[in-house]
Amino acid sequence: LICMNAYIPSWIKDVMDPIRMSAVVWTPVVMLIFALEYAGARKLINRVTLTLLSVIPMASQILLLSPWSEFFVVAGRQPLSEHFVSVKFAHGPWFPIHTVYCMILVVLAGIVFLLQVFKNKGLLRLQSILVLIGYFFPVSGMLLNAYPPDGIPRIDYSSLAFPLTALCWYVALFRYKLLEVAPIAQAR
Repeated sequence: LICMNAYIPSWIKDVMDPIRMSAVVWTPVVMLIFALEYAGARKLINRVTLTLLSVIPMASQILLLSPWSEFFVVAGRQPLSEHFVSVKFAHGPWFPIHTVYCMILVVLAGIVFLLQVFKNKGLLRLQSILVLIGYFFPVSGMLLNAYPPDGIPRIDYSSLAFPLTALCWYVALFRYKLLEVAPIAQAR
């Protein structure tokens, strides 16, 4: 993985890396909660459910911010020149546990979104389709980052996927009024 290193001081990277990893750790939980809220399954979103959903991400967060972070992921930086650095990641024993859990949450969110595509009609179906399409970009990026196939460049595919998600969700939000006419509002 080659990263531009010319204008970002190392202390900023040291501050931003835990913040970025926190976002990575908690995104699948937030994605599932958003899917449940969008589908109107508010009864499933309660204190007990949120606590249970948060156990693995919280353990991952603690590992990332503690001296035991090598149990999750180890990053080694090697300068290539004054402006470039090579970063090599190694997965610790907690990484597969966290990854499988996150993929389960992401698949559940995808199923909820997919069910909304089949359940809704008209404007709501277009919203659901755009949300579902936007959902698949970061999921694909996460899979490519976690388990990159041989022969493709090692770059951060999630960073490339999120603008595509933003574009789909922008159209759903402003063209198809995603937050103004949600399936839950339609059902009442």
